[in-house]
Amino acid sequence: MEIPPYAVFVLLLAIVPAQYYLSPRSTSDIKYHLHSAIDSLKSFWRQYRARMLKIDYVEPEEDINAVPLETETDVATTPFYGLGRYLRDRAPHVEFRVGEIVKHHMGFRGVVVGWDVKARAPQDFITKVHKGNKEWSNSPNYAVLIDVRDRPTPQIAYLVQGNLIRDKGRIFHPLLKNYLEHYDDNKQKYLAKPWLRDFFPDD
Repeated sequence: MEIPPYAVFVLLLAIVPAQYYLSPRSTSDIKYHLHSAIDSLKSFWRQYRARMLKIDYVEPEEDINAVPLETETDVATTPFYGLGRYLRDRAPHVEFRVGEIVKHHMGFRGVVVGWDVKARAPQDFITKVHKGNKEWSNSPNYAVLIDVRDRPTPQIAYLVQGNLIRDKGRIFHPLLKNYLEHYDDNKQKYLAKPWLRDFFPDD
């Protein structure tokens, strides 16, 4: 049986990134870019299939729940969105820690800089974002600095735990230096600044 040339091309195209992904020496940045490429290919495939089937394809709506903080002063003084300056007792069901890298189900990455055991935000925000989902309101919610490689406009998002998975690699964001010190390659996370550790001592 003869293999069509386009199948050989696709196979060769997939082998190179797969080698980087499977290599034990591969860096987290390479894995990140590989995941981004795979996400782009999936999106292209969905659009292509929809076109071939003559279906109107609409990309899934993004629900990144970005917190509208305009200045560093807002960030420093808000009692909400996982950024409130009060001591957190770590509950067993709080999955992520300050400094850990997370990936949202919509594909963008970020670093945790705060969390609340239950959503702690103005009621209009909870109504708009959680849309009556009480499970989201009663679940841990995280303040996340979104990587500017994924969202060019710097954003802090307040994200529910169920939409996040653990990830690795460095994050780029202009407010990173305000919350975190340096990236620890061994732990695959950022180390919190001393003032932030005071509020999250068990992280």
